[in-house]
This record gives sequence, structure tokens and C-alpha cells, in this order.
Amino acid sequence: MNEKKNLTTEETFASALKNHQDDNLEVAQNLYEKILNTNPDHFGSIFYLGALFAKISNFQEAKKLFKKAIEIQPKFSPAHTNLGSVFQKLGELQQAVNCCKKAIEIAPMNPIPHANLGAILKDLGEFEKAITCCKKAIEIAPSYTSSYHNLALIFQELSEIQKAIDCYEKTIQIDPNYADTYNNLGNVYKSLRRNEKAIQVFKKALEFNPKHANANHNLANTYK
Repeated sequence: MNEKKNLTTEETFASALKNHQDDNLEVAQNLYEKILNTNPDHFGSIFYLGALFAKISNFQEAKKLFKKAIEIQPKFSPAHTNLGSVFQKLGELQQAVNCCKKAIEIAPMNPIPHANLGAILKDLGEFEKAITCCKKAIEIAPSYTSSYHNLALIFQELSEIQKAIDCYEKTIQIDPNYADTYNNLGNVYKSLRRNEKAIQVFKKALEFNPKHANANHNLANTYK
């Protein structure tokens, strides 16, 4: 009897993950919640439902779920990392820093919390520390694109434009489907009054994500 129940739960969870992956978020949410109605400590459902809520910008619910995930599995580094990202979105930056540091303590060779910590430190204006974190992430995993993307944003804020361009170009070299990178690179070219190049890059962003609001807005403004 228990074996059958566990199988059913895991089948439901597998379906939730598949729908989540396919961006059928409402279906995935319903399936995760169905599992939690009968098994409120099902770790996978708690963690991935938190990720789903973060994706749809329901950060308060995401925060609750990631905290619960950490209560169940305190040594699960991604829960600390994701909670840090939620705190960053909520503007609770010191809390975000603490979460990333905890994630790094648990899994020091995971590049994600290093890169995320760099982005948070940028928001705090601690640029040198932010650069160090992103470079550490690159040292650990040279193909992890977010490290270069975050580093580009730091250099852009410091007006070190060529370094920013180089980092964006490296991101595109690794992952040419990263619409946000094209959008940000377009903004750099626009700031240099290289409008033809900016238009080309904004259009590239829209090839990968036609609904990218910022790229559409920036492209329209560049034509003016």
C-alpha cells in the first residue's frame, strides 16, 4: 500500500517537473500543491514550487518555500542560493549576501552562488568584491555564462565599457541564445551612439525572445 502511494507521488512529481520544464507553470503548480496537500514535507515539491513562484515574481511565497526547504535539508546549497536571489529581488541585500555565503560554505566549487554574490555586491556598491566573486565563478566553471554576464554589468556600471563589451561577447560566444545579453550589449552600443550596431543587437535579442519587453522598447527608442 505504501509502495503504491510513493509511486503515485513520484509519478505526480515527475509530471510536475516535466510541465515546469515545458513552461506549463499553472499545471506544474497544481501538481506540486497536490503532492504537498498529502505530503507537506515532500522536499522536491517544496523546492521546485519555490523556484516556480520565483519565476513568476511571487517572491514572498518563494521565500517561504525556500526557507522550509532549508529547514528540511540545511546542507542543500541550491536552496540557500535561490533564497539569496529572492532576497535580492526583495531588496533585502544583506540577507541575500548571507544566503550566498552559506551556499558557498556548503558547496565552494559551485560557481552559481559565487556569481550571484557578485551581482548582489554590485547592488551594494562593493564593486571590487563583486568583480572578485565573478572571477572566482569563472575560475571554477569557465563556461558558466552568468559569471560573464554579471561581470559585464559591473564593468558597465563602472563605465569600463570595453571590458563590459568583452564580457557580453564572451557570454554570447558560450551561449548565443541569451536574449538578455544581447539587450544589455545593445544598450552599451547605444550609449556609445553606435546606433546601427545597437539596432542589430536588439534585433538579435528579439530573434530569441520576441516578447522581450526591454529589447522591444530599446529597439523602438533607438530608431527615433
